[in-house]
Amino acid sequence: MLQFTNSIPKEQAKLLCEQVKALINDKKYNQCEGLIASYMGKYPHACQPHNLMGILLEEEGNHTIAMEHFRVAWMFDPSYLPAQQNLTSCSDSFAKQKKYYYEKKDCPAETTNEYVLAYDQNNVGHIVKGWLA
Repeated sequence: MLQFTNSIPKEQAKLLCEQVKALINDKKYNQCEGLIASYMGKYPHACQPHNLMGILLEEEGNHTIAMEHFRVAWMFDPSYLPAQQNLTSCSDSFAKQKKYYYEKKDCPAETTNEYVLAYDQNNVGHIVKGWLA
């Protein structure tokens, strides 16, 4: 019986992201697709190849299928920020130029929420700025 792992070793994932980014920048889409597909075969439940395939497909103008790959990547690992960011970025149809998130370092720093839930004397919750609580 075949056994699959759901994550690509960290250094391999980093190398894959760099290679895919270079191939997309050079518009070598067929070679890029082959590379990503080989990783999908080795790691069928890993989020990174699906995220990268989504970027490739978006570059090629296959928006609908690209969004499916971003959703699959997010489904495999809901904490994988690049897939979340690509879903958001690529779903904005008014964006003049899309920004792609190949790996976590490409993602914006997480911000803390400045709002908190505070309860009044009647035990009713209110959303307020943190400094008002």
